[in-house]
Amino acid sequence: MRSPSITRIDLASGQMVTASFPELAPGDPPYSMVRADDALVVYGGGRTYAIDLGLESPPRDLGASWYFVPSARADRVWLMTLDPESPDTIRDLAAVREVSLDGRVARTGSGRPPSHGPTILAAVSGGLLFQQANGLNLWNPETGDVTARLGGPIPVATRGDLVAWCAQGCPELHLTNTATGADAVVRPGSSFAFGETQDGAFSPGGSLLAVPVAASDGHRRVALVDMKQGTARLIAGSELASDYPALAWLPSGDWLVLSAGDGRLLAARAAGGPATTLDVRAPAPFVDMATG
Repeated sequence: MRSPSITRIDLASGQMVTASFPELAPGDPPYSMVRADDALVVYGGGRTYAIDLGLESPPRDLGASWYFVPSARADRVWLMTLDPESPDTIRDLAAVREVSLDGRVARTGSGRPPSHGPTILAAVSGGLLFQQANGLNLWNPETGDVTARLGGPIPVATRGDLVAWCAQGCPELHLTNTATGADAVVRPGSSFAFGETQDGAFSPGGSLLAVPVAASDGHRRVALVDMKQGTARLIAGSELASDYPALAWLPSGDWLVLSAGDGRLLAARAAGGPATTLDVRAPAPFVDMATG
């Protein structure tokens, strides 16, 4: 069996380097890999690891965890610990802690999350978002208080205090500031519909939000939400992979990179225009993606 690996691709030259990491684990956690400061944080199935961007150093063990979610701070992640006495049909979380990229604990929760199951799916500046059937609740792990409630259970993307979310079926997209309560609604265009996804991505400057959508031609594509205008437009030619719809912004915010399946990549300009195929081909399909 092939050892789990990460492939680094230079988009300018097409050069690829693949490194094996037996610490990586299969499965479908909320996040498999994210860019955090100057490292990649990866899911290890029982532990979380940080890997240098060069892929040349051994992974740093950040600690025992059932899974992780990115912190609202770029240099930290939240680790979720499973309750060993919770039945397999429930799998409650026992505790949460926020750690830096060297494994040092920055914050710990005052108790277990007030929900059944591994339902913490995202973080904002004010705390952690846990999912219930009728919506998302914002929980302050230090005080144990639920400080805000959102009317839909799908956390599409987060940035700072901002949550992009939708109700079941995702008929429209909400953009809610959890610190102020301000809420804006974005409706889909005539040629696409929003879907129940957690794979949205804010651009580095926060002016755009990229989200997978269901196009009227039956394909899964990408739409860009203009945060100032509150409008969404479909990116022409942005057909996403059918299994893992990975997408990531380049640090400049000028380009969005997305997985087209079978190790192929597309790129789309933030300023507009159709997506174009990049002259690279990874040795295996993408499960997750980060840029640096």
